[in-house]
Amino acid sequence: MKILLVSPLPPPEGGIAIWTTQYLNYCKKNNIDVSIVNIAVTGKRSKKINDKRSVTDEIKRTLSIVSDLKKKLKSFRPEYVHINSACAKFGLIRDAACVFLAKRFNVKIILHFRCTVQDKLGDGKLRNNLFRKMVSKADLVLTLNTLSEKFVKNSVNSVQVVTVPNFIGVTEKLDTFNISDSVKNVIYVGHVQFDKGVREIFKTAEAFPSKHFILAGPVSKEVENLKHPENVELLGRVEHCKVLNLMRSSDVFLFPSYTEGFSNALVEAMLCGLPIIASEVGANADMLENKGGYLVPAENYKEIITAVNMIEDKSIRQNMSLWNQKKVFDKYRVDIVMEQLLSIYSQI
Repeated sequence: MKILLVSPLPPPEGGIAIWTTQYLNYCKKNNIDVSIVNIAVTGKRSKKINDKRSVTDEIKRTLSIVSDLKKKLKSFRPEYVHINSACAKFGLIRDAACVFLAKRFNVKIILHFRCTVQDKLGDGKLRNNLFRKMVSKADLVLTLNTLSEKFVKNSVNSVQVVTVPNFIGVTEKLDTFNISDSVKNVIYVGHVQFDKGVREIFKTAEAFPSKHFILAGPVSKEVENLKHPENVELLGRVEHCKVLNLMRSSDVFLFPSYTEGFSNALVEAMLCGLPIIASEVGANADMLENKGGYLVPAENYKEIITAVNMIEDKSIRQNMSLWNQKKVFDKYRVDIVMEQLLSIYSQI
């Protein structure tokens, strides 16, 4: 099995880049022949992901990626080309170019959407037409959640679509999470920006002045300029190796994002055994199954406040904690998901 992976490597260290690193490590460990075309952002955005996009940088990046892909297709001669796509506004053109180029080399094309597809595409006719054309060229489409799977099947009913979760690089369970008598520390991990539900977190913090709300992640300019309650702590960017310790010292994970694919932060919170309050978007419902936490509508801080009051019950948090740790260990370990992926490859 020879696989050519078209995916970003760090830096910057984002969710897909971490996935790519773990994918390559698994293949190396298991003697799977894999090569990579690195599609990581370049220029100023490689240092600060929220910086304004440079058209010049994006054109150079696209030309470099397409050129590297063509060379690898000729020299490496893969059986499978696995293309990761975030369905970004400019990235969709680049991803489509990679699909069309790979099609000329008579290889199996796996198109892996790393988002909730319909949220990213929106209503734009050109983007949706390009999306359908690239999907129709693929031998297999992978999605991160059942919402995306249904959308892709309805858009191009001739293609095979499978939902496969992200994985986490763990080999053994963490210690059982220590459940406190009351909720004192509420944590959010991720980019600190409006579409991640930051305004809703601030509103919730105002309703619970005795609780400590911790936001760990790069802070956008829009949030920097927004006044926040005194019981909210903005930590800024935190090294990934320290994130689990932060989570283990908190009581509840709050994740009110407006849109998600399959959140690495959420699965890490589940691994730690944190009870969850999350918006009902993307893969959140698939992951929690109404057992690992409370799901609330996006952009609704009043429902979050209700959920915080409900999750005060220690026995409820205990059950959520145990269920979350078991779910991650049984379903999201890297070896389990990679075996599932390789099995899917061999069947197409």
